[in-house]
Amino acid sequence: MEEAEEEYQRLDFEERHYKNHLLADCWTAAFFLPCTDHDPDHHVTNRTLQAIRDNQPVNRTILDKVDKAREDYNFFHWHLKFPEVFDKKDGSRVVLIASGKPAMGKG
Repeated sequence: MEEAEEEYQRLDFEERHYKNHLLADCWTAAFFLPCTDHDPDHHVTNRTLQAIRDNQPVNRTILDKVDKAREDYNFFHWHLKFPEVFDKKDGSRVVLIASGKPAMGKG
């Protein structure tokens, strides 16, 4: 019985981890993906994010675009990588200051 509970906990954690990353990737991709038409079924919208939260199906075309954008732009989600910094229960806030030269690419 204990083994089954551990497996359930592991699967639950993996599902939440996947869903949190998918939500963050979709939200971020929405700022990078071109909007070539006005069909909401072809773009990340609030409806897309809500479907993910509710474990509802999401258009495969949208997910493919999100996957490509994630790979092309190498998304990094600070709140997922460092939850202990961002999950402040006491109401305090975190301020990040990025410093240094921006990456200019190879060439």
